[in-house]
Amino acid sequence: MKLIDDFAQHLDAGTLPERFTDWWIVEDADRDFLEHPFDKDHGFDWMATKVNDPWYDFEEANNKLCGFCRRKSRTTKQQIWFDKWKQQFPETLIDQLRDLFWRQKRIDKEIAELPARIAELEKEVADKKEFIARMNDRIKPGMSDAQISCAFPRLEWDDYYNE
Repeated sequence: MKLIDDFAQHLDAGTLPERFTDWWIVEDADRDFLEHPFDKDHGFDWMATKVNDPWYDFEEANNKLCGFCRRKSRTTKQQIWFDKWKQQFPETLIDQLRDLFWRQKRIDKEIAELPARIAELEKEVADKKEFIARMNDRIKPGMSDAQISCAFPRLEWDDYYNE
């Protein structure tokens, strides 16, 4: 399994394919392994799910079959399978790229939400400017404390509220 040939150019240009599995080229030797997660349903991106991790399931199924956990007691056939696994699947690269995929998704979502958030903030600023303008009409330079307190009548407390 390897990255698409022009991955770096797509990454720099921000035009990576939408699906994580489309970032990779599945080679014929990859299909020797059980239940390859990139060769599943084309309408669903199995590697991009956070809930069920198909990569972990894929790795575990092949580990059980080939005795990856028993390093000292591996047979020659199991060692060949293990070496082929290490050659075909760059696990650290896959983990780093999945992290990049989710960071890109989060950033894209935040960018999409920016116009609505900016509109909210602009409304809040306009409301505050209007409030300040009204307050400037009420308070004049040289007013005494008594005059200011008359300009802003206090609300009466209801002592029996919430009892």
